[in-house]
Amino acid sequence: FLPRLTTAFKFHPWIARVQKVSERYGPRITVDLVYRKPMLTVQLGKADEALLVLCDDQGVRLPADGFTTAQMRAYPRLIGIVDEPLVGQPWQDQRVTDAARIVALLADHWNAWRLATIEPVRPPGPPPAGRSFLIVSRGGTRILWGRAPGNENAEELSGTEKSRQLAERVRRYGGLDKPGAPRQFDLRT
Repeated sequence: FLPRLTTAFKFHPWIARVQKVSERYGPRITVDLVYRKPMLTVQLGKADEALLVLCDDQGVRLPADGFTTAQMRAYPRLIGIVDEPLVGQPWQDQRVTDAARIVALLADHWNAWRLATIEPVRPPGPPPAGRSFLIVSRGGTRILWGRAPGNENAEELSGTEKSRQLAERVRRYGGLDKPGAPRQFDLRT
């Protein structure tokens, strides 16, 4: 019975991991679970008629049941993706997972820094070995982030250092969209 119960929990879209299932005297069953945490929405379609799809930090599509449109819009939004998996399944497009890792790194500051969207891009210059991302603030400031944490090349700053640089710009200018702040910058180097 316990192996079947464990398997059933593993297939639930909100369950990231089943830590332990045990039977206790009483009769009582204890289940220790690790839940998936919504990290971003993936915008499918054009902004005016877009479908927002909830996703965790591993690129797994989450159920949107119980979420209002306003709640869905409050999450960081990934744009530029066209396909979608079934609920509980990961995206086959690695750009979704990479974007989710960047958002996870910035999650504690995303709203305070007034960041809005993240988008896969091809930066200027020779083709890069890997996917680069552009983050846009609510006021339109464009931040060329570069590759996801762990995918940087030898010349590129680490995700942690990029986050520090971004924090320094916010501190120096009082925000990313303040008068006098650069409207576009590159965090890759």
